[in-house]
Amino acid sequence: MNKIRIPLIYRHNWLLLLYCSIAFTLAGCENETKYYRYCPTSKEGWLRQDTLRFPFPEDLPNGIYEIEIGLRNENAYRYRDIWLSVSQNIQDSLQYKTDTFHIYLADETGKWHDGDNIGNLHQHVFNSGKIYNITQSHRKCSFKIAHIMSDNPLKGIRDLGIRLIKKQ
Repeated sequence: MNKIRIPLIYRHNWLLLLYCSIAFTLAGCENETKYYRYCPTSKEGWLRQDTLRFPFPEDLPNGIYEIEIGLRNENAYRYRDIWLSVSQNIQDSLQYKTDTFHIYLADETGKWHDGDNIGNLHQHVFNSGKIYNITQSHRKCSFKIAHIMSDNPLKGIRDLGIRLIKKQ
């Protein structure tokens, strides 16, 4: 059988074209995450009064933001859901406004909603559905998160995080 031989110069052109295509694709994907931070809870358990604080960075650009809540739990967490109190002082820097979130971490059978993670640590990300207009005057603002579960301390929650995603 005769093989078709591609001249060496054309082989390099295809490779160059492939590299350029990948570079242009990656350059076109702008990351709109402007703030992303996790805070650990105590190894002995997360006390109800241990509020996790997420102050806004000084260099946060003005804009409309959507908030996501991230949570990492161990297999030792006894529940399939969690109730969180999320407070922010964006509207009035002297007064916090609080929203309550009921988040399911596992289904009825106890399977965690983190994909097919194998191991003791499970990560979950939840879109809060909340949109905030953050301007220069909000630089001293922050989010605060506390659990409102009956257990105190709440065991099995490793850490929580906030992600601010800038919208167009």
